Amino acid sequence: MNKKYVITAGIAILVIILSFWYLLSSPLPSLDSISKMEFSSIHGNYEVPMEHWPAIWQAMSPASRDWSPSKWIVMGDLLVTLKDGGTTTISLYQTSGKGAYSFGSFSYYRGGNSDQLKQALERAKPTP
Repeated sequence: MNKKYVITAGIAILVIILSFWYLLSSPLPSLDSISKMEFSSIHGNYEVPMEHWPAIWQAMSPASRDWSPSKWIVMGDLLVTLKDGGTTTISLYQTSGKGAYSFGSFSYYRGGNSDQLKQALERAKPTP
């Protein structure tokens, strides 16, 4: 077997593995890297208590990149503050069935369950 073909095949396999890893890895920061989470919508803003973070992340997972997003109804934004001082804004969308969210204007994801996410955010809302 030609050494050139073995190297080419090895590189191709590595590219395929890395592509699957990229597509299947979670775009969400790990819960233990978060220091604060706030939800903002046209109905108001509130800080999301830490005990509700796992339910929200679960309702958004698993997710995969959506390269051709639709025009969804905006549910609101999660402003996530990380322990290292960084922040990220995740825009949440109301869909039927599989959930949808984005980071910025170009990174859209589908995954989890939109209804479960809405319920988790409602449970996290402070009572007046």
